[in-house]
Amino acid sequence: MRRFVSTILFALILTVSLVGTSSAAPDYEREYILTIGDHYNVAFEDVHDVVLKGIKTEEIPVVFYIAKHSYSSSMEIAKARLEGQSWNKIAHHYGLNGASFHVLVVGNLNSPTFEPILDKYRETLQADWANISLTNSDIVNLVNLKMINTKHNYPPMEVIGMRDGQHSFPKINNTAIRAKHETETKRVAQTDK
Repeated sequence: MRRFVSTILFALILTVSLVGTSSAAPDYEREYILTIGDHYNVAFEDVHDVVLKGIKTEEIPVVFYIAKHSYSSSMEIAKARLEGQSWNKIAHHYGLNGASFHVLVVGNLNSPTFEPILDKYRETLQADWANISLTNSDIVNLVNLKMINTKHNYPPMEVIGMRDGQHSFPKINNTAIRAKHETETKRVAQTDK
């Protein structure tokens, strides 16, 4: 019950803060923030604090990804980013490297966004993945791909296709949530027959 009340309180605070920073925050942005907190198993207040710090929306998962894998404070990571450090530099400072961000994608990849990123892994021996240098957008794309795929069991190729279509990660996350809901509804309907 306490977690439920905390979740509702966070959603209200988040709505007020997002509405204050934009004319009206779409539901998919609120869902995205809630997905981040749920996926990384962090208190919603912690995600809200990062939002208030001013980290770009699509970069928020990177803060929590690095924090989770380095056992570090999300606020320290957010501070480093706001001071202008690259995600690659921050990751290295906290003990992560190119290998830490690898995402396995199976299938015929024809993506202007992800193919150049994943080619870095394909063209490098796995033992040398730690030395792969990733750009800020590489890291943001890989972390979001991994989060949406893992959290919603949404196919990586679908995420990649939508991103290539210039969709934001909050919108892609929303599509994944709806797809998961439709799948669950169909599954329940089948078991009720």
